[in-house]
Amino acid sequence: MLPITALRTTFPTVRQTHPQQPVDTAAVASAQTAADGFDALPQAPLRRGQNGAAVKKLQHALIDLKLMTRDGYQTGPGIFGPRTEAALEVFQRRHGLPVNGVFTEATRRAMAKALQRSSDAGGPTKPKRDYDADKGTPMYDQDSAPWGDNPLGNKKLTIAQAGCALTATAMAISRISGRRINPGQLDRWCDNHGGYIGNNLDWADAARARGLTASRPKFSLERIDKNLLQNRPVVIGVSYAGGKNNGGANGTDHWLTVTARRTDERGRRYYVAHDPGTGRQIRLYPGKTAFGWGLKNDLYKTTAQLRTFHKP
Repeated sequence: MLPITALRTTFPTVRQTHPQQPVDTAAVASAQTAADGFDALPQAPLRRGQNGAAVKKLQHALIDLKLMTRDGYQTGPGIFGPRTEAALEVFQRRHGLPVNGVFTEATRRAMAKALQRSSDAGGPTKPKRDYDADKGTPMYDQDSAPWGDNPLGNKKLTIAQAGCALTATAMAISRISGRRINPGQLDRWCDNHGGYIGNNLDWADAARARGLTASRPKFSLERIDKNLLQNRPVVIGVSYAGGKNNGGANGTDHWLTVTARRTDERGRRYYVAHDPGTGRQIRLYPGKTAFGWGLKNDLYKTTAQLRTFHKP
């Protein structure tokens, strides 16, 4: 359960060299029947390098269509940069348009229809399914004072050395119960209530520190989604040591708190996790690596260990 370097996600810069596209005025006139969709969009054309209120309006539409995250938007509101261009390319590819990253009139018409369909289905700003339990989930670093030097169960190792499960659990049960408990406080609870088996955490006893119960269901993304949909972060076991069986079940040598499911600027699904080894957020990308879960650059792999928490 050693500290790990957090995943850093970067996106390549794509330079735009395509010429300005002519406006199809006849098509614009016929498309005015989708007035609500057009109202949410700026006039075309727009391209990389431009900025201002029109670009900001386009970015909000991309957010509504789940092609750009709000985090991505905050890196350059009103600036037509690589993230906006990449989101437009995803939209164009999905709708059979020329993939050039330019907000053309043809792209505007297709986007207006997509926004209208989204509005008819309940509106982009009111999604039916929200897999985001990140808000209200604290970020704890197992190394931090004042708890990092606290000894765990059998007093041979400290929270900083082997307290990732304890720290990940503290983050999850704080969010679910609505009452924060930091790793030091949870450690004291476990000391006084039989929450350790040697240095290993007794998950059920630890959950009771905030009136919750703990379960060990079969690992699946669907089960994780179900908990996130109900605003319940989950804790997963991972291996970062290249498959070495130097930890717990299936080589588990670290634990993470999964807090949200989102879509990145390229339309790819990923999960947000709080890493107690670094005190930072990372992105988990589903893939074809071990147990159906992978990460960009393979910094972490799941070991099919899942812990969930809920009210009894």
